[in-house]
Amino acid sequence: MSEKDSANPPQFPQEMVENFTSFLWDDPKSISHCSLVSHRWYSAVRPFIYRRIVLESKERLTRFEHLLLGDPAIGYWVRELHIVGGHRYYKTYSFWPEIFVSPGSGTFFPGRVLPEKLKKLYALTFECVYTSSVGASAHSIRAVSSAFASTVRSLTFMSCLGHEGFFLAFAHAFPNLNELRLMKVATKPLLHGTPLADDPDRSLAQFQEEVIPFMPLCLTQGNPTAEYDHPQTFITSLRIDHPDFVQDCESLFCTKSLRTVQALEIRHSGSRLHPIDDISNKILPECGRALRSLKLTIASLPEPEEIVR
Repeated sequence: MSEKDSANPPQFPQEMVENFTSFLWDDPKSISHCSLVSHRWYSAVRPFIYRRIVLESKERLTRFEHLLLGDPAIGYWVRELHIVGGHRYYKTYSFWPEIFVSPGSGTFFPGRVLPEKLKKLYALTFECVYTSSVGASAHSIRAVSSAFASTVRSLTFMSCLGHEGFFLAFAHAFPNLNELRLMKVATKPLLHGTPLADDPDRSLAQFQEEVIPFMPLCLTQGNPTAEYDHPQTFITSLRIDHPDFVQDCESLFCTKSLRTVQALEIRHSGSRLHPIDDISNKILPECGRALRSLKLTIASLPEPEEIVR
């Protein structure tokens, strides 16, 4: 690599970055001394390699913590953490994430090392996170927000399942949030008589009081005389990928956040007419003058007999 090239490091293909990531995870010192790798090139590529970190198990988290303790500079390069709670190809939510657990079981995420070392973290992505325990979700929201609320601007949920108010509370826990992506997520009611919710009504009421007391103000038909003021939102980009808005529309995101959204993307199955009604009657009227881009994707239009009323 010439002096001219070293002054302007090239952009590296994603496949190349992923290959070097696997090497560095196993033995970060050996690759730096490889005769086929220029020292300057290696120094230039390292920030790209550690820009996005996937943590899919407690063991992976432990290894990453050791890397941060051994080389603190890595903490300044990480921009996104991708947390995989369960097997990403599961079609049912019958698993408990290893790194997203209830108090008393030991908190694996975010732990103590990550909040201290990740100084430039910008984005959090949660995949296959399943929580029907109100106590566990409240504990996790507090732990994650206290660690990263000051820096995180982007929050993504992929194939996640939570109880009522979970996604609303999580998004509101990050006051500087600019981007929110809800991709194939859903809310599930707590059932009476289950070990996770002996008294679901009381559990949800306690969760709302402790974590998101202003929740009624997040709904389209919210109570304007609520005791608590609604915090100001700054979301400018919102993506919703959901098969059915009928039950989950007002449980997934705050309608007041739509007033600052500049880019709105909605994807749904279109198998029923109700989702389209929810979009036109509940979502779009709440959008403010800031809206500049609207992308609506319908997988399949309803049958003609379903449209006729």
